[in-house]
Amino acid sequence: MSSKMAAHSVYEVPYIMPAFENGQWSYKNVNSRMLDHAKFEDWKTRYYTFEGWDPKTGIATRETLEKLGLGKVADELAAAKKI
Repeated sequence: MSSKMAAHSVYEVPYIMPAFENGQWSYKNVNSRMLDHAKFEDWKTRYYTFEGWDPKTGIATRETLEKLGLGKVADELAAAKKI
């Protein structure tokens, strides 16, 4: 493992997933797959923003909740200092 790579960047235990190769589906151990954490965090931030969620907490913003007719939920979350 590279010294630049975080220990959790590689799956440590067998991780069986469906895989499509050569026109066939099968289950494979994909435990050596790598995860680029910086790219994942960038994707997550973009996705949360697109959905109307706070990128740091993953909680829907007041505006999003109100658009969904959940103003009372927004009030409760605000009172609990969650949004």
